[in-house]
Amino acid sequence: MMEAASLSSKQFSLMGRIENAALEALMPTARFETNVGVWNTLKLGDGGNLDNTASLTLLRRQCKEVLVLMSSGRPFYSKSSNKEHEDKAKQKRPPPSQMTRNEYDAAALGADLSSLFGVPLIAADGSWNYQSPGFNHQTNQVFAIERYHELCEKFESALASGAPLVARLENVEVHANTFHGVTPYTCNYTVIWNHAPRQWLEKVPPATLEAVLNGDVDSVNTPGSFPNFATIRQNKGLMEFTPLQTNLLADMMAWIVHAEWDKLKPCFS
Repeated sequence: MMEAASLSSKQFSLMGRIENAALEALMPTARFETNVGVWNTLKLGDGGNLDNTASLTLLRRQCKEVLVLMSSGRPFYSKSSNKEHEDKAKQKRPPPSQMTRNEYDAAALGADLSSLFGVPLIAADGSWNYQSPGFNHQTNQVFAIERYHELCEKFESALASGAPLVARLENVEVHANTFHGVTPYTCNYTVIWNHAPRQWLEKVPPATLEAVLNGDVDSVNTPGSFPNFATIRQNKGLMEFTPLQTNLLADMMAWIVHAEWDKLKPCFS
């Protein structure tokens, strides 16, 4: 199941761009109990308000092979990085290399994916997984956190070798989750993270990369951190991408599928 780059209520809310009060009023909310005596409010928008990977729906159906394409607008944060980052609350965070285990777990991949493994949200202090009101990831755990650490280690190894960030977790125990109607069983869980591998970048003409990364600010192609484009307003139009941006993304993903076919083939068998 792929995480589509779509025009969602989640994107509008996180970016603070619900510009029409009437549209805002049409988005109802529901109150529900996440734990005994603990209530939360969820916006009744699309699935991104609860599970932006669609994993829980597939696990509820007990799919044996689950493939998730995280078309994320943010990079994977390597624990070897010495670069400071901002969390969702726009607060400066230390480089991953200086983080505690819990801080790195929250920072590495973000709540959409990490919440499935029970990574602590620690949202009260404005942590990495800070969520806007109306969103809920607190009831999403279906995997053991040890498998999350395995996933991150696979990404770290791939990053170091210049390979695509594709990780296949086999024989993953799915834990019961009564909130989402998930019952225990075992699956294989494969994740593709939106990342431009060094092995692929070395094959791209430098002029092409220059045009995509440092586009003329007066043109429709605004400068951006390829391939982590924003879902909306990356360029001057609401959801407008240039042919060069689109074709380069398509070429990269085709190359990744070909390069990692041994890991991906079982998902289509």
